[in-house]
Amino acid sequence: GEATQEPVFNLPAVWIDPADRESAERQGYSIFDGSTIIATHLTELIKRNAGEILTRKDTETLLTALQKRNPTIVEELNKAQIPHGNVQRVLQDLLSEGVSIRNLDAIVETIADYGRKAGENTELLTELVRHAIRRQICGRYADEGHNLNVLVLGGELEEDLKARLTEQGGVYQLTLTPEQLSQLRDLVAERVKKMQEKGYKNLLLTDTQLRRPLQKLLAASIRDLAVLSEAEVAPGFHVHVVETV
Repeated sequence: GEATQEPVFNLPAVWIDPADRESAERQGYSIFDGSTIIATHLTELIKRNAGEILTRKDTETLLTALQKRNPTIVEELNKAQIPHGNVQRVLQDLLSEGVSIRNLDAIVETIADYGRKAGENTELLTELVRHAIRRQICGRYADEGHNLNVLVLGGELEEDLKARLTEQGGVYQLTLTPEQLSQLRDLVAERVKKMQEKGYKNLLLTDTQLRRPLQKLLAASIRDLAVLSEAEVAPGFHVHVVETV
């Protein structure tokens, strides 16, 4: 067949004649027709852009459905006077990193508990929510043995980056020159490629303070990179370091 690149996950693929389908299946190949590829591509695009797609009306619909099955949580949210716009921004943040919001009960409960303390700092609120649903997050990336196969930063590099952190209102930012940022992205991208070649997911494990700023700096240039903090490793999951930057 004709060698090509599968468009959704950038995997090597081959176009074959329909008459060769049975032969390819007998040899163990996964077979997809054009319409399936298009449907899968559209689904992945929606997933990757779900944070931008979620509207205020969608959020209200979710909260209305939650109130019907768990009215106490929504009542607590309203008593704490947490604007529903803050709920929307937290949900958007989670979706933008590929975190499912199906566990809406736990998400809204955490927002109700910490929303007033966080104020308008929805980034901090998102990090608190992530910690509350860390078992769910770990479950997405772990293998069947509950192992998290991760990429980590070398001790010297991690300490250097932590020294470049600035904090404002509980949110940390990394201060890097354009040259330093480019170098960091290249280093991480190189190791991510090695992870992929070994069949592992793109998962970077780092210090709690570095998680959010690193995710913001790297996600735009390294496709499907998930950044997990050490504090988000739930009990029962085991860290297996595959690559080090």
